[in-house]
Amino acid sequence: MKTRIFVFFCFSVILLGCQKDELSRTKTNLSRTWVVDKVEIGGIDTTSTWKSQFVSYSIQFNKDGKYFENYETGGFNTQVTEKGEWSLASDAITLTLLREDKQLSRVYEIILVDETNLHFSKVDSNPKEEYYFKSK
Repeated sequence: MKTRIFVFFCFSVILLGCQKDELSRTKTNLSRTWVVDKVEIGGIDTTSTWKSQFVSYSIQFNKDGKYFENYETGGFNTQVTEKGEWSLASDAITLTLLREDKQLSRVYEIILVDETNLHFSKVDSNPKEEYYFKSK
């Protein structure tokens, strides 16, 4: 019985340690400025339409948990800056953006993030929304 408890304890420590490493790595990789490379809605490439509505879109994730979205509205030539807080769940996959005024919260599932690429999908979107970014 003591052996089982010891094995369970060791397994738990290893599992939690790996999760903390993954969370830290994801936060480090995410903390930079990203520009849109591709947008898919329902499996259809809608990049050109999306980029015409959100001209020169970029999103910056700071290490302090703040984010900044910058773009120009297509056709209106209005510069837009939205800001708020970002957080990662302990699974290192679920990314939540909470706008500064607390009126809008968006949740995404990170599919890939490294030093040069970010790919995530919007949770509960129908049709499915997928965003691909390159680091700036």
